[in-house]
Amino acid sequence: MLRELHIENVAVIERADLELGPGLNILTGETGAGKSILVDAMHAILGARASRELVRTGAEKAVVCATFDPDPCRDWCEENEIECDDELIIRRQITAEGKTSCRVCGVPVTTAQLRTLGALLLDIHGQNDGQHLLDEREHLRNLDRFGQLEPELTRYREQYRAYQALCKERDTLSTYENEKELLTESLRRQIEELERAELKAGEEAELTERSDLLRNFEKLSEAVDQAYDLLAGRDDSATALAGEALSEIERAANYAGELAPLPEAVKGAVFTLQDAAETLRDFRDGLDFSDEEFDRIETRLSLLRRLERKYNTDEAGLIDTLEAARTRLNQIEYAGDRLQKLETLITKQAQQTLAAAMELTHKRTEAASRSSCGASGCNRSSGVRAGTTPPPRSSGRASVNCARAVHAVRALSRGDHTARRYARISEYRRRQCAFFDLGKCRRGAWAHQ
Repeated sequence: MLRELHIENVAVIERADLELGPGLNILTGETGAGKSILVDAMHAILGARASRELVRTGAEKAVVCATFDPDPCRDWCEENEIECDDELIIRRQITAEGKTSCRVCGVPVTTAQLRTLGALLLDIHGQNDGQHLLDEREHLRNLDRFGQLEPELTRYREQYRAYQALCKERDTLSTYENEKELLTESLRRQIEELERAELKAGEEAELTERSDLLRNFEKLSEAVDQAYDLLAGRDDSATALAGEALSEIERAANYAGELAPLPEAVKGAVFTLQDAAETLRDFRDGLDFSDEEFDRIETRLSLLRRLERKYNTDEAGLIDTLEAARTRLNQIEYAGDRLQKLETLITKQAQQTLAAAMELTHKRTEAASRSSCGASGCNRSSGVRAGTTPPPRSSGRASVNCARAVHAVRALSRGDHTARRYARISEYRRRQCAFFDLGKCRRGAWAHQ
């Protein structure tokens, strides 16, 4: 359901916002009021070809934004990795140079993807126009919606996906069997190389930090010595001066009551300076530079980085590569046993998939039969007896089209494959017949009033 439509700089409209509610919504206006412009904007949202002529004169770009109920297209969004919660927002922009861009919930999409999505959301009917009904890709979808077959369809898809997964595993293991010797040797060399490296998570970061420290040992040591000397290493250090200041503040507080809180604050600063000085002293005492350690760290880092370049991954990826190689080697070595089990599983899954398919086919046949009965009702309202074909006459064009639709749907429900293509076309004609009769009834009612 279309909830909102927003357009900017489209044809003669500078800006317009349209909010639609449930049920029938009618837009009226005299010729030139802009009704057809709204339809053109909807066509653009559906992925139709949009030219620069659509952009308002003097504007840099035209923008069409529409908000839909996402329920009809959640499967499409999942397939295209687009997240939509309570609403689906489509935005299309056309520049004055003729360039266009499409976004669905903020994700860029192509116009082809937008056309596929648009077919699920909206269908525009004009004179002699029924796009949705003539699209053969939508026929099964329409039948499933009519028969409310979503549970059966979902069950069949799940069974079929499981069947495909088993077949894919079987084909992969069959490939392993054909190239078993070559793959086994390659995987064993890979596993041996990675195991020899003795990989550990987080090791590279630790070694890099230690290497940087050793590389800058002299500068670091000099800075630490100077900082400690200024804090506590001489008579006029910061700690000594802060201590003297504390004594004077305590003496002053004895004479002025408003200075009473200051000694505690200064005392805290003195303790902080002393703690910092002790930390620097302990760090300086722990500093140790060794050429052997530096060489060992650099050699280890060189090995890790060489492996990362070879396998085109990082340290964590190397560990995952090792585990994957072990798993794959195990699969190859026991591929024969697994293949035997897979054949049994595939046979069982094929039976379950076939049962789900037959159930879905049966439900679809019943839905087609009910659709045929609905068409028969239209046939009776046109004065045609069931099982008979009315003679063509120029004044009864709607009745003839309706009867043709009835016979086409009946042939389809009986499994007459030769009539399937004709049924697709006749279904559209039957819809035209329904609209035609409805129009006659309304005109008759208005004339009577």
